[in-house]
Amino acid sequence: MKSHFRSVLSWVVLAAMGIFSLANALASGGALCQSFGCRAIQDPALWWVGAAYALVLAAGALWRPRLVPWLVVVGLTVEAGLVLTQVILGIYCTACLTYGALLLFYAFATPYANRRHRLSFASVAGGTGLAAAVFFLLILSACACSETPYSPLDPQKDEISLVFEPGCTHCHSLLELLRQMDPQRRVKLCPEAWSLRSVWKLVRDHCTTCYRWSDRIRCFMGTAAVVRANNRFCMENGYRQVPLLLVRGRLVSGDAVKSELLGALQAPAADLFDGSWISLPESGGACTINACD
Repeated sequence: MKSHFRSVLSWVVLAAMGIFSLANALASGGALCQSFGCRAIQDPALWWVGAAYALVLAAGALWRPRLVPWLVVVGLTVEAGLVLTQVILGIYCTACLTYGALLLFYAFATPYANRRHRLSFASVAGGTGLAAAVFFLLILSACACSETPYSPLDPQKDEISLVFEPGCTHCHSLLELLRQMDPQRRVKLCPEAWSLRSVWKLVRDHCTTCYRWSDRIRCFMGTAAVVRANNRFCMENGYRQVPLLLVRGRLVSGDAVKSELLGALQAPAADLFDGSWISLPESGGACTINACD
């Protein structure tokens, strides 16, 4: 009787995983969660993979029950990577975490796993939680490389801050503008990052004294600490596009960023008409997650 109940429960959970994945895949990831975190982390392709994974689990349960525990371990490991990505970036996807919770529930509900298998499931889940806690503490206490130009946003300070994302094409031209017109670094660079690739790009481009892997990891953690703080600030205040310019507590976005930046730098009149900055790529417009206008 107990085995029959576990079998029925596992099929219900498996069906929920498949339907949940398909709904998000067909709606390009926006069916059940429209938050900033969901848009940053989830991808329609991932939801199709999630639906296919649920189908593979169902096929395994019908024809190869012995494979089910191993398939579950693979799924839990992939989910662990997604969870740790969210912890590092400080961006959380409710829909992704819901799918992970369903998979974890299935792992302990399936009748095809014995005690040894369930210990493996518990080890993966516990290891993920421990790694998340360690990453969180390391990021909070990390110090970036001494030469890093990045800073967390602080709207209370009387300063100029540029918020950018490494994948934003409009941000690149503004960074080039600053390189030519602001050698004293009067403008603070405050990066966001919507993926681990963006964090690593920041590390690779600017932690030039980090030659050993231990230094790179330390620099990665320090950069992630700054990125995480900026991600949270922008999410909490509803800022979903870059570039953004914070001029002494006043926020500027979109096409006005370039002109406001030139004014804030107080460039000499001769510099504005000598044509040196006009040759730079067009910096008007803004980028949101996975899209630039």
